[in-house]
Amino acid sequence: MFVYFYDNNWDNRDVNFRCPYIIYNKVFCDQNFQRHTVENDAFQNFISDESVSVQKISSLYSHHHYDPMSGIKLESGTGFLGHVEHMARSPHVSAFVFDWDRTLQPYESMTTHSLKWLENKYDGEGFSRALAIYHAGGFERFQKIRHMFGVINKHKKNVCILTGNPAILSEGREVYNCVLKEWGADFVYLAYALDKYAFMAQDVFLQSVSGQMLHF
Repeated sequence: MFVYFYDNNWDNRDVNFRCPYIIYNKVFCDQNFQRHTVENDAFQNFISDESVSVQKISSLYSHHHYDPMSGIKLESGTGFLGHVEHMARSPHVSAFVFDWDRTLQPYESMTTHSLKWLENKYDGEGFSRALAIYHAGGFERFQKIRHMFGVINKHKKNVCILTGNPAILSEGREVYNCVLKEWGADFVYLAYALDKYAFMAQDVFLQSVSGQMLHF
């Protein structure tokens, strides 16, 4: 059985040869992306087409660090979400590991504020759904992500989010959980790691769902 790992950073491929059952898949992103040039035309064009509720969510974030090229396709050119759905149908795949920033969401940032803090600041309708649409990168991609998780759920595959963003260690962890619930993810194991292959090879949860021992 294999674990399929999706990440936008080549550095996280690292020592993948030591873990033959964790298959690394490079998610394409903008190599010239500069996280501090955030209020760009691409973000303004994207957010202006979204609902008022999603626009109000975006106003709660002081920085967006938006990369419109991320989370769409793999480095090979294959569609990212479609590739996941295809592999979810395989009897040889038992689990998926996803990076978060510029992989599942098209941003290189997450809030450290609690979910309650955001909700108290929000003055629109449908807070949780608007939050999930924002983090998906818009309503169209939100629908595609929900479909992807629907396929994963149907085929009873395990899912892990493995991120190097320290926001997951803060009260902001609640935001991840809220977004994932709206995306239709039934059960997701959330973890923080910088050396991702070392973490995966030694993590008890991933060892238990891989079907075979992960080697490191």
